[in-house]
Amino acid sequence: MKYIFGIAFVLFSQLGCSDNQTPQPVVENTIAKVQDSKLVAKAKQLTTKHQLTSLAIDCLSFNEDEVVNGKKRIDVREVHNEKCGGDPQTAPRVFSFQVDIATGEFKTDSNSLSAEFESLDNLSKLE
Repeated sequence: MKYIFGIAFVLFSQLGCSDNQTPQPVVENTIAKVQDSKLVAKAKQLTTKHQLTSLAIDCLSFNEDEVVNGKKRIDVREVHNEKCGGDPQTAPRVFSFQVDIATGEFKTDSNSLSAEFESLDNLSKLE
């Protein structure tokens, strides 16, 4: 029995947790983080360039999802704090981007009532 508790202790300590902590998340690949940072930077640039929202860029958060079927989704949400206002317990989604990883093409659902992703080129045609 002592042996089993010893193994359990070693396993939990290797996961980076003590009695009252949850396991620490596994650190992602550094290359993937750099790529993700570039995608968010581009999403911020496109948000400003195409005036996809009237909110200040500092009052938006850009949250990346995992790649699914060669596409990555970036949800743009409101930041609620003293500077931006709003209830800090909420972060409503404003719109999303869909990025084709192979081509680098960004699409957005910012003007879509049915949450359909469309090319940013189509948005500039509306202006």
